[in-house]
Amino acid sequence: METGNVNLTISKDIVNPIVQAKINEAIIAAMGGGQELINKVVTSILNEPVASDGKKSNYQSDNKYRWIDLAVTSQIQAAVKEAITEILSSRKDEIKQAIVKQLSNRKGIEQFAEALLNGTAKLSELYRQTINVNFDKL
Repeated sequence: METGNVNLTISKDIVNPIVQAKINEAIIAAMGGGQELINKVVTSILNEPVASDGKKSNYQSDNKYRWIDLAVTSQIQAAVKEAITEILSSRKDEIKQAIVKQLSNRKGIEQFAEALLNGTAKLSELYRQTINVNFDKL
């Protein structure tokens, strides 16, 4: 009987995914396991120093906020804005009556005129403007 070498050929398509999976397992194990790695990544992202726009700046001095602080603040501001809009929309008539009442007395008219003039004086330095004010009887 003749003894010979057995030649077994295995495709790279079969071997590469197996080798890559073993490499990934070794990396995860070296970093403390899968859950610990996930916890470290999440903690790192939440505490990432970012600029006021929530993105990492090229200038270190701009990165003075934690990402989580900006993200939470943004969501709270959106919720508050939505709540204010709902409240003001539901009380639109009351607000309109209060404005009319305020502008109906002498002091209210003077305050309105002063605010209008002060605002337009600042704008007149930058823009040419036309203002029309009309009052309708109630």
